[in-house]
Amino acid sequence: MPNQTFSRGSRYDLVLVPTACRLELRRGTQQFYGFSERVERIQYIGSCRIELVWWLFVTEEENNAMQSKMRLLAASVAVLSVAMSQAMFTNGDFETGDLTGWTVGLTPNGATVVQDVQVFETVLGTPSNAGHFRVGQAVFTSGVQEGINLTQRLTLTGGVTYDLYFDVAANNTGTGGNSSGGVFTAIVDGAFVGSSWNSGSISGLTTLRNSVTGSFTPNTTGLYEVGIRITRPFTTGASGLNQYVDNASVSAVPEPATMLALGAGLLALARRRK
Repeated sequence: MPNQTFSRGSRYDLVLVPTACRLELRRGTQQFYGFSERVERIQYIGSCRIELVWWLFVTEEENNAMQSKMRLLAASVAVLSVAMSQAMFTNGDFETGDLTGWTVGLTPNGATVVQDVQVFETVLGTPSNAGHFRVGQAVFTSGVQEGINLTQRLTLTGGVTYDLYFDVAANNTGTGGNSSGGVFTAIVDGAFVGSSWNSGSISGLTTLRNSVTGSFTPNTTGLYEVGIRITRPFTTGASGLNQYVDNASVSAVPEPATMLALGAGLLALARRRK
């Protein structure tokens, strides 16, 4: 249906633009733009569909400002969505029943006699599949932390901050105690990027639980080795001493500018609905 103009007295023209789903009101040289708010009622007369729609009218300046904010909002959301979609661990909860997606690398003098997936309460009261290891030094060297790096290669966006999270546990199924249940640290490209949990000494028949977090902002977009390091300052000879990892996640954190853009967009939407 072509655009049609209807006179409203001598003051306004009402212009229907059905393909764009909008109305325009003109008063002299000033133009108002209408946006459909909601459909109040739908009625059919024969094969004709009749809709009663509430409209909100704004000036051209308000329309341009709102459209600008919405474009900025869309761009910000798009950047954040790309960052979030790219940075995501594969099999972060180990529900495949194996270490699919993960790479187990040794530190210079590190070793692990076990690297598999077992059902375990890494989080107390919530048994689930978890990465299972028994780490330590290959050859004893006093006071040096050695073990494994459990990582994945992820594409991270430059300038975006990423938060890392892991649930971890040290478990001693033996009856004797041990001086170190394990040290767990978030890493990116081999460097520490956050908190490190040292379980310390662990008694026999005991499980110690915690979580490890990290934060990293790459300077440039590219591939990074992201994950967790698990070490002990002793060899792997202690039977019954285990380390577990579960619920690994990495998430993009919106920058202040992005949050401001989101806020501006939401404010614009809120104003439209008043």
